[in-house]
Amino acid sequence: MKIMYHSTQRGSATAFLVIGIILTISLIGSVYVLNQHGEQVRKEQAIAEYDKQQIANKKTDTPSDTATNSNGTKEATQVASTQELPTTGPGSIVDELLGAGLLSAFAIGFLLSRRELAHTL
Repeated sequence: MKIMYHSTQRGSATAFLVIGIILTISLIGSVYVLNQHGEQVRKEQAIAEYDKQQIANKKTDTPSDTATNSNGTKEATQVASTQELPTTGPGSIVDELLGAGLLSAFAIGFLLSRRELAHTL
């Protein structure tokens, strides 16, 4: 027969409420930061696309980029654009490491709390 002990370590409604509020605020903050980071990336992509268009326009405006067809009119030749590799930086690595670290910390904390609870019963 298993004897059940009443424990005061289960917490109160106030503690759960405070933790819930903290988690909600951190979730809203992280969504805001990700939104701002995404906006910055979109701006950088728009600027890069504009720069590529300006370079392409300068290349097509030069006389060496035009050719005469059989009718005697000039046509712009297609300039092969080189594809650039995506740029990365320490920010993307830090975000991934932070997420993996937090996930690991929460998993370890959960397992340790379950183990302590099993020993008290």
